[in-house]
Amino acid sequence: MHWCVAATPSDSSPFRKPRLRFNAACRHLRYHCAWRHPRYVRHATPEDLDCLEELLQELRELRQLRERKRGYFSRGSRAFLHFHEDAGDFYVDVRLSDVFERMRVTTRNEQTTFLALVRRGVQSHPSARQPSG
Repeated sequence: MHWCVAATPSDSSPFRKPRLRFNAACRHLRYHCAWRHPRYVRHATPEDLDCLEELLQELRELRQLRERKRGYFSRGSRAFLHFHEDAGDFYVDVRLSDVFERMRVTTRNEQTTFLALVRRGVQSHPSARQPSG
């Protein structure tokens, strides 16, 4: 007996949830979507970002980061961070090393900790060159 994961087209949610179903042609368990994180959460909406505006302002002050789209920041030519929401909590996927890490940033304490890590990360990164002049 083999099971495959499929998402039904009738899902009315903003994202598709995987569903297990039997398929004799399938030889192993496959996922419809490959998720890097243990739990799928939706990207933050403009309304979600309104709740995080103070945090966004502090991120905009960092010269090493560029906001390409509201709530989506890059460092150099690489994506650096973006936000998610799940069940009223806010999360950020941030690339402090070579891979993205997910951090909760719902409370002010979580945001302060996150900002400290970002500041330290962008200052210590080799591409964080100070402009001459």
